Amino acid sequence: MSTKNNKKTLHPSPIKKHIMGILELMVFLVVLYLVSSIISDYILYVGIGGGLLIIVVTLAEAMVYEKFNEIDVGNTSVAIKKGMLSVKSIVIPYAKITDMNIHRSLLDRLLKLGLMEINTAGSEGMEVVFPDIRKDDLAYISKAFRENGAKYNDEK
Repeated sequence: MSTKNNKKTLHPSPIKKHIMGILELMVFLVVLYLVSSIISDYILYVGIGGGLLIIVVTLAEAMVYEKFNEIDVGNTSVAIKKGMLSVKSIVIPYAKITDMNIHRSLLDRLLKLGLMEINTAGSEGMEVVFPDIRKDDLAYISKAFRENGAKYNDEK
């Protein structure tokens, strides 16, 4: 989180991506163990290398995800930027926001995360869906929305 010119920049949490990577690795290693007992022990050693590659790729993906997705909460608007190669930027004045919803699954509650949805006047469905926001950051965003007159619905 960084603050400049009465604007706070927030990033998603990579913890869910880390957990999913660990689960993928566990499944990969179990399948590898079962196959190696049928074929050869050398496959087990090659598979361990592949498992390490899965961990490295998952950690890199999580770091890129956190770095290249952000929400700038300002005094008059909220700006959302998503993507690394194909960057999508949306600036939404608080006056145009018709709905903001926060959703939390059981896993989100355990990890203290949530999903934020923003709807604006004139758009069909939710214009912005931003997952994996930390609970404290959700509270900050909700407070900014309420103070600036945007409609806000907590937890659906």
